[in-house]
Amino acid sequence: MDMSKISELLQNMNPEDMLASASAMQRDMKKKLEARIVQGESGGGLVKVTMNGLHKLLRVELDDSLINPDDKTILADLLVAAVNIATDKLKKEMEDIGVDGLWSSLMQ
Repeated sequence: MDMSKISELLQNMNPEDMLASASAMQRDMKKKLEARIVQGESGGGLVKVTMNGLHKLLRVELDDSLINPDDKTILADLLVAAVNIATDKLKKEMEDIGVDGLWSSLMQ
């Protein structure tokens, strides 16, 4: 494409339309990320957490055997591990689809 055609294309671009289009694309991507669900498990499935593509924690499932008021440390450790596993899975999925750095801008 020669420079005159490029110049003509740039002159015909409306900044407001470009901004509206970018905003619409951002909203669409946010909806897609909200719909993406990952689960992290720890303790052989005793603790399960579910989060969406925007890193919002949606659900925590605890096996009844973990509910011991005398030993909260094990439960806390397993919960942290499950959340970290889910976060790592989500990061890998975002890298695989090419939006790994994009999600932070969508959190606004």
